Amino acid sequence: MVYLRYDYSVATPGDKIRHVRLTRRPKLTQEALAGLIGISRNQLANYESNRTDPPALVTRKLARIWDVPESWFWDGGREDPPSVSGAPREGDAPAPHHGAVTPGVGRRLFKVLGTAGASSFPIETSDEWGDYVEFSDDLYHPDRFAIRVRGESMEGRIPHNAYVLVHPDPKPPAGLLTVARNESHEYVIKILKQRRGDWVLIPINPDYDEIKPGEGWKIVGYVVGIREERGRRKYREEGDNDGLRP
Repeated sequence: MVYLRYDYSVATPGDKIRHVRLTRRPKLTQEALAGLIGISRNQLANYESNRTDPPALVTRKLARIWDVPESWFWDGGREDPPSVSGAPREGDAPAPHHGAVTPGVGRRLFKVLGTAGASSFPIETSDEWGDYVEFSDDLYHPDRFAIRVRGESMEGRIPHNAYVLVHPDPKPPAGLLTVARNESHEYVIKILKQRRGDWVLIPINPDYDEIKPGEGWKIVGYVVGIREERGRRKYREEGDNDGLRP
């Protein structure tokens, strides 16, 4: 086991980024985190090695992922970062949040990192950052997060307003329901396929557009769970740790 020693008396924003990335859930590789927040791995490495300081937009996104004050990255303090929402820390039992109840037996709370548009027009919102949603404990992995779907291009497979659970992976297998992000930090969910040697993300509904990874889009991960709300305390859930298909 590797124990990280960290001296906050000389902490820079880059030191703190590396610290929370390696010690606080979700624990992410540089590649996974860079893809999640919309920068290159080299940019993130430059921040963590103190070659350059991260811009405010980056620390704002990181603060949302790890539920810490954005000012903590810059304050030079010695304390471990506090939780903004009061959500559980690593090793703690899940706690209620935003009026939600403690998850039941066999259930787990996953952080909602935002909203994804499944339509031809991607959607970015910040109103749900920091919220939590329940999925089966069988789907638990410390790096996984949830997003809420808006749009109808995946209708019949992922209903409008459903939650999806995402496993971070920039290179998922073909055929899976895949989450991609553009340079504006907007997300879409489509099907990853290979066509004549090129990778393409396609919707179920042919009325919507296809997109190609690399043309302003980066793959973030693949869907392992879908939760469709069906009224008060009722929902339909589907999950597969190997990834869900159309």
